Amino acid sequence: MGIRLLTTLVDKVPSVWTQEKSLQNTPVIIDGNALMFFLYKQTDCRAGGEFDKFSRDIEKFFANFAGQNVTPYVVLDGATVAVDKKLETVIKRTEDKIETCYNLSKGKSGKSAETKVLSPLAKMTFITKLRSLGIEFTVCDREADQKIAILANQKNCPVISNDRATSLSMIFQKDIYL
Repeated sequence: MGIRLLTTLVDKVPSVWTQEKSLQNTPVIIDGNALMFFLYKQTDCRAGGEFDKFSRDIEKFFANFAGQNVTPYVVLDGATVAVDKKLETVIKRTEDKIETCYNLSKGKSGKSAETKVLSPLAKMTFITKLRSLGIEFTVCDREADQKIAILANQKNCPVISNDRATSLSMIFQKDIYL
């Protein structure tokens, strides 16, 4: 959901979060929701979804690992349990999505030109493609951040995610990522 002032901290000390490494001969834990959103954003879905292109993009992404002896393991979020301030955030995000859908249905853009609304079929397409490619994955009961950190620590391997909360969770779990 987000951690107050974390973005400010990350912006002030970017080297902690932006170390480039060549990925070879290792397992890798992938934040499935982050990847799914990233790949789906690359697809022009104004006409109801380009699921064949989305499926090909998923395949291309995982094909990059084959020649490097990298074994991906994808972890997806399950249901979100929203209480207190988190509930307010979930409600606000849902309201924003409804407004975006309404604006898009009227031919207007959303709050930004980059606005995309994830189709309910996107997750089904993503999981179906993972199965057809033989990529191991799991769907957590709730949010995946903690499971991602635990798996990365157990396998002593990197994580692919653009979720800063996931990165912070890994640092608190074990200091090997600093």
